[in-house]
Amino acid sequence: MVDINRELSFARQYAEGDPSSSLNKCRIITEMILKKVWSEVNETVCTIKELDKLINQTKADMPTEMRNHCFTLQNYGNYGSHYQSGELPSSATVKVTLITVGELISWFDPNHKEIDSQPIEIEAEESISEPVSKPSVTIRKLMHKMVRDKALTAEDMITTREIVDWFKNNGSTHKETAVQAHISMMTTNGESRLSHKLKQDGSDELFFRVKRGQYRLYNRSIDPDPITEIEQFSGWESKLLIVNTAKSFTVVNNSGVYMSPNKAGNYKQPRAKFIGLYVNRAVRSIGEIYGKVNFSKAKSKGRVWYNNGIVSDDELVELAIAEIDSRDRSDWDEPFPVQVVVFSVQTGLNFKKETPGGWQRNNKWIWTGGLNISDLVMTLDGISWGEWPPQLTFGPPR
Repeated sequence: MVDINRELSFARQYAEGDPSSSLNKCRIITEMILKKVWSEVNETVCTIKELDKLINQTKADMPTEMRNHCFTLQNYGNYGSHYQSGELPSSATVKVTLITVGELISWFDPNHKEIDSQPIEIEAEESISEPVSKPSVTIRKLMHKMVRDKALTAEDMITTREIVDWFKNNGSTHKETAVQAHISMMTTNGESRLSHKLKQDGSDELFFRVKRGQYRLYNRSIDPDPITEIEQFSGWESKLLIVNTAKSFTVVNNSGVYMSPNKAGNYKQPRAKFIGLYVNRAVRSIGEIYGKVNFSKAKSKGRVWYNNGIVSDDELVELAIAEIDSRDRSDWDEPFPVQVVVFSVQTGLNFKKETPGGWQRNNKWIWTGGLNISDLVMTLDGISWGEWPPQLTFGPPR
């Protein structure tokens, strides 16, 4: 499912800025699923390239509704793949396509969460249905007014129902589903916020979800940075995170713990399965990541940002704290906030930076094509960064 989830992530990210590409990604997902279905039934690799042929040859192996979904996705995918005299697919077309491909994925993988495939319903700020005699007030602005009216503090909890009821009791004519969607959009640790263009002034960073349906105000001093990528569908299982350990290779390699300031810019890291340690113009060591823990201050108990399922959360935090207490960070501008990546015993290699001079970035990542750590080392050892195989593509620096 890693490859399907990665394409779905792109389809959702392109929904607003590049709708044609979003439709095309949904068509690709359809092909991927049908090829997997065909291969499972026929117990061999599927080499069929035509989507209509794939649909016909797998129609007996799926419900009629799913077959109809496949034809819909094929048609919209074709529409998005060809020039339409300058006309772009409408937002309604993109929404229908994303919902349809989400249902197809959910049928193929029952563990898939339906909500994660669907675009968020956000009412356009300039077209709110209110009486002409009243000024138009967006849900965003009303959400901040609600916080002020309730005099919420950093310690206060509030539920989805309490927020919705406030809107109703204060004369709002906005739909309940739109209010709920805005709650998700304005929640810093919720992935669904990434389905929409967020305000650059930080005004959409309002809530922090404590548990399902329960929130408190986002506290920048203690909470993790707002989510910047869709973790569940980011393809992390096929990512190698390369970090710059030019000054700390020995201690990081020996401890299995990498630390860096938890700040924006070059220090932002994607979730990944593997970590590669860079020193002396090459990646010299690779390990399998257990997870990442963030610490906002010296007395922080640590917050698990992600866990790749190798050790428990408690073990992950314990390993991180043990190294924080013993690691010398006197050369840092500030010791906190800090992000701590814990990983397994390393495997040595020589994945070379081909250009002269040192590498100034803090981190970058590459797709691994789903390789395990042994095959990954065999593939990368002895080659340069400019010679990685076509299936291993460098991702943008985070």
